[in-house]
Amino acid sequence: MLRGGSSSHAGGSSRSSKDNEPAARFSKQFSDFILNLGDIRNVEYIQVNYPEGYNMLLVGHELIQSIRRYDGASDEIRTAISQPSSENEEAAWRKICPSAQLLRKCYEYAQSI
Repeated sequence: MLRGGSSSHAGGSSRSSKDNEPAARFSKQFSDFILNLGDIRNVEYIQVNYPEGYNMLLVGHELIQSIRRYDGASDEIRTAISQPSSENEEAAWRKICPSAQLLRKCYEYAQSI
């Protein structure tokens, strides 16, 4: 347990100057929380659920990386609209389809969570 003794100082206050620090506030907020890593129920729960959670995080990380690499298709779309031709239309579709696939993957990932 994370409990510290209260110390008095000249100001008459029983609070130490560390009480304003984030770590001190965190330890007070969760002072009754005890994690027993040796409890067999925790080990079984982790063994059953860790692989699924880890895989979900990997998929999410891959999606985030794909989103970061996204460069859009607005220029190709504008060109296809302002200068209609089969080449411009093909170029726009080549950019739009991967974006739509990424959007669908993100949607399916969100639904699976």
